[in-house]
Amino acid sequence: MKFPTHLLRPHYAVLLGLPDNASLTIPLHPFKWHEDYDEEETEIRLDSIRLPSLQPEDLIGRTFRFPLNDAAATRTTPYIDGSIYLDNVHHPIDIESLTFQANADGSVSVTIKGVYRFECEGLEDYVDTPFTLTTTVGFTEPDEG
Repeated sequence: MKFPTHLLRPHYAVLLGLPDNASLTIPLHPFKWHEDYDEEETEIRLDSIRLPSLQPEDLIGRTFRFPLNDAAATRTTPYIDGSIYLDNVHHPIDIESLTFQANADGSVSVTIKGVYRFECEGLEDYVDTPFTLTTTVGFTEPDEG
């Protein structure tokens, strides 16, 4: 069965690093995905992202496509190393695309399309599950206060 992706609700995303090696971190709202488990607090982590820039004005209105896994990657188009930590295991995430949009309030959003690879490490009876996730994205560390 497919994982109930509606449970994975992002707080926000943060894009940091360098254009040739950026990271996108997406903290998720706490959720309970199985009645036998405690509520989860986790995040989606995407590393090794190659973009032309990390400046919002260079990304807004653009879609960047990536190979879905390491085998399909090339030197000029590397895959994104993604994962989500659930049930004490890092489950891989394949990313197909990142799309950046301007919001009416002046903020920026990113839409992430990919596949949660739950079959790789085994998560209950869940199969690999496609997803689309949209959230606001920041380009500096968030204030903890």
